[in-house]
Amino acid sequence: MQLAQMDVRWDRLEPVLGNVDREYADELAMAVDSCRTAGIEVILGLGLQYAPDWVSELPDGKYLDQHGNAHPGRVPNVVFSRDVRWAFEQHAANVLELLPDGSVHAIRIGTNEAGELGYPGGGHVGSSSDTGFWAFNDAAKTGNGLPPSVEKAPLPGWAPGDRVWRDQAVAQDQVATWFEWYSKSVADTVIWQAKMLRELGFAGDFHVPLAGRGVLPIDLRRAIASDLDGTGDRDGSLERGLYYPDQLPALADGIGTDSLAVGVTGLDDATAVQARAQRPATDTCSPMDQQVDLVSQPNVENWSASRWTIANARKVGVQVIGENPGSPRAPGTGGDPESDNLRDQLEHAPRYANECGLSTFLWAFEDDLFGDPRQMSLIEYRETISAYG
Repeated sequence: MQLAQMDVRWDRLEPVLGNVDREYADELAMAVDSCRTAGIEVILGLGLQYAPDWVSELPDGKYLDQHGNAHPGRVPNVVFSRDVRWAFEQHAANVLELLPDGSVHAIRIGTNEAGELGYPGGGHVGSSSDTGFWAFNDAAKTGNGLPPSVEKAPLPGWAPGDRVWRDQAVAQDQVATWFEWYSKSVADTVIWQAKMLRELGFAGDFHVPLAGRGVLPIDLRRAIASDLDGTGDRDGSLERGLYYPDQLPALADGIGTDSLAVGVTGLDDATAVQARAQRPATDTCSPMDQQVDLVSQPNVENWSASRWTIANARKVGVQVIGENPGSPRAPGTGGDPESDNLRDQLEHAPRYANECGLSTFLWAFEDDLFGDPRQMSLIEYRETISAYG
């Protein structure tokens, strides 16, 4: 099956509350129809990360951290704001109304600024004390204006990094309970999206993109022991609320394994390069990975992010799809200075997809590849991807 992924621009479809831009609506419908006519199935992102400005101006529409800072990105607070969820549901209904039944193979659902599972990034300013957790708007703290499926924060008045709660030293089990609530709330939001789309009549599959490997169990234990002050936060996953050993089983139960696939968005990222250099290499999947106790086994911290994530998904019977991380020189991708260049990603990422038994591989940021003559010409690119069938 040939697949193409495209995102809706919510800010173009509904730039003013209640007013659908018919010209853009027709453009979107035509793009989906063109793919179908060419025999290409469509994976559609609804574009929460491209929300118009008026969405964040709704009550509790912006994420606030424990310091009272609003997140600078455009993604609205779909986790803790009932009004944002109402707006997103109306937007989803508008999109589905444009498209004939069966014209979309799958819908990508997520919550952050890249359309992935997790809270938005950007709280990691430069020191552990700057770690921002995005659960401190009024609705999250008091329950007023929360969506029905979300509980208000435990430990009222406590914030990550605080050593004391209600005049007593905060206990580790209390900190663990707070993080479990934080992580669960964002997973529950993705489950809500899937159920909402089912109620609107969507009958296709759901893809949930995952940002990296999330928090490793060994790091979560260190973080909780340090009252979530930033200790153990390798890559900002703590404030994103990403803990796959709990979240992937919840997604499997809440959405169903028959219609759910999680997406590894960084096949051949920097962690794969590092794991490939180890002896023995730990970058790719092993048939024995499902037998490993992923929570107690310390050696998993040496695995690549994709191997770790895929193993967690396999344990709960969830399909996995994947894509390459993107250019190490381009901002806004999953690449960084330690990643392979795009030419090498085109070698290793499909290999990982094959060795790990992924159901689908998507080549991302291809315009960065053939648009840069130092990496590959358009003719070379066409010949290379044709080799994959």
